[in-house]
Amino acid sequence: MGSLLLSTPKITSRTNPIHPPVIQTMPSALPQPDWSLVLQGSSTDSWKSRHQLESELTELRAHLKRAQVQSQVQSQMLQEGQAQCLSSNEFFDQVRSIEMEKQEKNAEKLRKKALRDDKKAAKAALEEQWVKIKEDHTVKVAKWEKECAKMVGKGARKKDLLAKPKCTKKPRLQEDADDDDDKDDGCQDES
Repeated sequence: MGSLLLSTPKITSRTNPIHPPVIQTMPSALPQPDWSLVLQGSSTDSWKSRHQLESELTELRAHLKRAQVQSQVQSQMLQEGQAQCLSSNEFFDQVRSIEMEKQEKNAEKLRKKALRDDKKAAKAALEEQWVKIKEDHTVKVAKWEKECAKMVGKGARKKDLLAKPKCTKKPRLQEDADDDDDKDDGCQDES
């Protein structure tokens, strides 16, 4: 007689239930296009006014847009619904790669946010420096005007007067320094 293995349990649906498949259906909130508009004989009129044709065209476009949305949803459902074997190493590798991509995206977002914050702080510091430069220039111009008034009062000629102090260029960030200097500095160097 033959041997019979009694130590291996039978696989039954109680110990390893097979769950019913989850079938994804189209959302009920998605508007359905009117497919009866496809038929050529949908209108009994042999002649239509321009207004009637425009309204029919508008209606056709609206239903075509609905059909396009429906088609996009269906294709997305097909892409998402591709079966994967849960015991497959490829599946777990794919899940790990998706998680790594998410982590890399989050790290990139944080890095960009830090760069934006640093740039904002640098711009604020440069703006404070620029305000101080303009104030100093205004003080220098006021002193120059007083000095010129004294010299003119003593009888000096205009060509012998001191040159007007020049305002230094506005400090810029490293990236901004490469751009053209077409922007207005804000100092008033009028002779």
